[in-house]
Amino acid sequence: MSSFQDLIGHLQTNFSLDKNVRRQRRQKWKEKTLDKQVSAAKFAVSYSVWDGEELLEASIRQIRSQVDYINVVWQEKSWTGMPGNPNLKQELEDLQRQGLIDELIEYQSLCNETYQEPAKRQLGLDAAIRVGCNYFMTMDTDEFYVEEQFAQAKKFMIEGKIDHGFVLIKAYGSSPKKQWIHSEMMPNQVPFFTRIELDSNIDRDMSYPYIADPSRKIVMRKGARFMLIPGIAMHHMTYVRRNLAQKMKASSAAHIFERSGVSGEELVRKIDLQSSAVEDQFDLLPLMEQWKE
Repeated sequence: MSSFQDLIGHLQTNFSLDKNVRRQRRQKWKEKTLDKQVSAAKFAVSYSVWDGEELLEASIRQIRSQVDYINVVWQEKSWTGMPGNPNLKQELEDLQRQGLIDELIEYQSLCNETYQEPAKRQLGLDAAIRVGCNYFMTMDTDEFYVEEQFAQAKKFMIEGKIDHGFVLIKAYGSSPKKQWIHSEMMPNQVPFFTRIELDSNIDRDMSYPYIADPSRKIVMRKGARFMLIPGIAMHHMTYVRRNLAQKMKASSAAHIFERSGVSGEELVRKIDLQSSAVEDQFDLLPLMEQWKE
């Protein structure tokens, strides 16, 4: 009787072990399949640039290994006709020679036209479609992602068959060590990657499930899946600038600042007082020291 019970116990142990082995094999197969799907997809990012170019290289370096194609849509003058950095084109070409940028696209700004951003971002989207990309995101130079979170978020989208991803925003004051607690002036979410088709386009009037910058609203098809992706945030270095006064004056939200009667410097001081201390996880402080030279 005892030997029979021992036999049963032995079989149960082996069955349990076999079950665990099978589970582990299934999990490895699933991970390999997902990795292949992520590798097969082509991810594109388009930067919209006029000012803030001093942050562009640092921003790109956080995501370059995670995307297949990066273009920069740039302009010489602001929306109101203010001239920018005279060396901007040369600096962008330097980044292109380093392999950080794949394509440069010049946008001819229509001075005093108040809302051109969707048309400018559409140029970047059209270029991504032209080179055969499946997923697209538009960014500004002061936006940063943690690379590991970025990689996992891509997998999350593909595994969940998500068409439109969104992420939370963490905004900053005058320093990458000052994370803004109250960000009422900023949208709470920003579009992450969107799965794109040959005829994808940006429509500022598109109804979106989350609060989002209208210039980034890629048309949602009927039945499209959207989700706020967990475990990732876009770190917006909102007021980290070499020339803050220029940013405030040329911003598409300049009229808001003017109506408030608060100077840019005053506003940033208030934001800094409403900020919590965090680590400089993108190593921007040494870069900021160079701006003082």
